[in-house]
Amino acid sequence: YKNLATGTERELASDIWADGEVFSPNATTIIFSGATKFGPRSAYEVPVSGGAPKKLWDHPELAGVLDWSPDGTTVLYSVGNTPGTTLAAKVVGIDPKSLSKTTLLDDPAFSLWQTHFSRDGRWVTFNATSLKEERSRVYVAPFRKGLVPRSEWIAISDSGWDDKPHFSHDDKLLFFSSDRDGFRCIWAQRLGPG
Repeated sequence: YKNLATGTERELASDIWADGEVFSPNATTIIFSGATKFGPRSAYEVPVSGGAPKKLWDHPELAGVLDWSPDGTTVLYSVGNTPGTTLAAKVVGIDPKSLSKTTLLDDPAFSLWQTHFSRDGRWVTFNATSLKEERSRVYVAPFRKGLVPRSEWIAISDSGWDDKPHFSHDDKLLFFSSDRDGFRCIWAQRLGPG
């Protein structure tokens, strides 16, 4: 953790190999995915002010913690895409207090990644990587605590390999990386009212 205003750095987890970390909406806590040397992939919570990480849940197929809803009630994470299987990655939401889990995005034709909330918490954006073709497309879907079928996904791009989408601070633009012009660049797509 690094405070950009003061330059102060603090190690939050020294004995856990960590990736996919997200801040709580009030920026006092971080949830991250990782593993100890001999343990399974798990999700951990650690206060930014310091202290030992607390294991929240184990999941051997945990691929990464993705985002935390603005109201603090849902943490998004991806599971699946296990090496040696044909299992596609899906997006699951978990209540950080009760630890109840709900599959939010799942489709057997795609691995779903990089899911992020809009600033108002009403939408999520993500990229869907085709399991049959070498392409990745960016989508937006309404957020709810239940499965959102592909029929409700709104395609934002379709140019080959589009990835890593994020909403702008005012939810009027969607930023993502793309190779549509032959180079890996950052693009923005204006979003309509909704």
